[in-house]
Amino acid sequence: MIELTQEEWEEQFEPVMDDNDNYKDYHPSCVTEEERLVLKKAISENRVWTLLEDEGLFITNRLRLINRLDVYITNKPYVENEEYYIKM
Repeated sequence: MIELTQEEWEEQFEPVMDDNDNYKDYHPSCVTEEERLVLKKAISENRVWTLLEDEGLFITNRLRLINRLDVYITNKPYVENEEYYIKM
């Protein structure tokens, strides 16, 4: 497992930001059809991350279902078959 700080994660993977300089949320239940296509492509390119809550908040790579709060896309992909843990 690769552990990163939030700052290290931002620097290394460059999350997509919204107009207010927050991480843009691509939560599957509330995206437009166009964003759904972007999300689908990002999943295939290893650029999707999930904010989870389990004894605290953290981000991990891949699209997760259990304890999911938000879904983010980064400009740079993560290494396939690696697990990442970013404590918030």
